[in-house]
Amino acid sequence: MRFSICLALGLLAAASGCASPSTPENQLLGNDFESLDGWGTESPSLTREKAHSGQYSIKIQKGIEYSLTYKNLLAKLSPEKITKIRVSGYVYITKPTDAKLAVQLMKTAADGTEFNEGINLGEAVKKVGEWTKVEKEFTLPADAAPSNQLRVYMWGAGNDDTVYLDDLQVTKA
Repeated sequence: MRFSICLALGLLAAASGCASPSTPENQLLGNDFESLDGWGTESPSLTREKAHSGQYSIKIQKGIEYSLTYKNLLAKLSPEKITKIRVSGYVYITKPTDAKLAVQLMKTAADGTEFNEGINLGEAVKKVGEWTKVEKEFTLPADAAPSNQLRVYMWGAGNDDTVYLDDLQVTKA
């Protein structure tokens, strides 16, 4: 009996230490937005209205032009220099849109944009009312420094449509 309890505890500990097979080895960040509720992130962008996985996603709509924004220094994302990143996620649109999934690199957290590109969601998502995977590779400026801040967010571009984002990932490309 004692042996079987020890064996079961050992197997449980081994299983809990395994990496999730869906998490890429080169992942810099990933969020399914399930862990944000209740952590001081008061934002109308966080919603349970629609989700690709779990219960939560983020949205933009009339009155919510910017979604929750991921912000972090490159040095905190990787000890190695990052030259290219791949941004992916699942997007649901309610009608054709001009919204963007923005990717920015700021000189510092409070100073100047070094890089400002994104994914035009109206071009990337062809079907209204269906979750669609979007992804794009971005080459960061050659002089990107560890002190630069990466930002990823959705921007509504003044539209009155609703756009949802879930299962966001940024990986080294």
